[in-house]
Amino acid sequence: MNRLQKIGAISERIGGFSPFYAALLACITPKEAVMAFRSDFSQHHTHRQRLLRRIAEDMTNSCEDFHVALITAVMIDVHRVQSNRARSRSAFLRGLARVAPIGLATSIFAELTAHRSAAIRNDALRQMGKAWNDGWEGIVWDAWQRHGDHGAAIIIGDHFPENVILENIIALFPHLLERPGVLARLCNRLGSAAGPVLNRLRKLDEITYCYVLVKTGRKMSNSTALKIFRGNLFDDRLSLLVWCFGRMGLWSAIIRCEAMAAATPEIMHRRFPILHASEEGEGE
Repeated sequence: MNRLQKIGAISERIGGFSPFYAALLACITPKEAVMAFRSDFSQHHTHRQRLLRRIAEDMTNSCEDFHVALITAVMIDVHRVQSNRARSRSAFLRGLARVAPIGLATSIFAELTAHRSAAIRNDALRQMGKAWNDGWEGIVWDAWQRHGDHGAAIIIGDHFPENVILENIIALFPHLLERPGVLARLCNRLGSAAGPVLNRLRKLDEITYCYVLVKTGRKMSNSTALKIFRGNLFDDRLSLLVWCFGRMGLWSAIIRCEAMAAATPEIMHRRFPILHASEEGEGE
């Protein structure tokens, strides 16, 4: 019985949490650690986690061809198995992406963000956002164009050039509203570009424009607020618009807007109840 067979037999008997199993793993070579990992994921998850940590530790020191071969095999397999089984493979790949050279990490994320499962795509996008690299823009953009993934929208709002954000602001905004911290950073980025960017934003989406003004400390006149309110009277985000007017201290505009809404029962009954939800969304 060779060393790998011995480790396999002991792991079945004492379990992956045993200090003896961990000690034996520390004795084997990096190549043996890869050979000990079953690419069909038939091992108990505690054994896989121990091996994943060992392989990741080895890759931190040196990423070898046998590491790349294992990752490539799992990347192929993640598309073949059912989604519930693909999640464990996705987690394994994301674990190694943290320590892989940037080229290999990019390949891993390209595969995961192209997966049929939205959960797997967004898990990968979330990790990419936390360890962002500008070389991943194409991967994220492809995920956004193909699937409109929430995770892609968050990365675009946080890291993409302002012109790309503005061109897609209407589609991005519902996703960004769920992440006030990201939206606040985006607002500050857009605000720093001053007049031309804000004017373009207003043409694309007046309610987003008002939100940006609030988050960048800008204001508008009461007459401009009334004009915007009239133009967006039947927008689902009308309560957010009113919230913005309040933050800008537009007392006169709010009084007139309330009278206008009161004269339209459908607006009062169907739009304003979500006002409190918008207020709560202000926090992190």
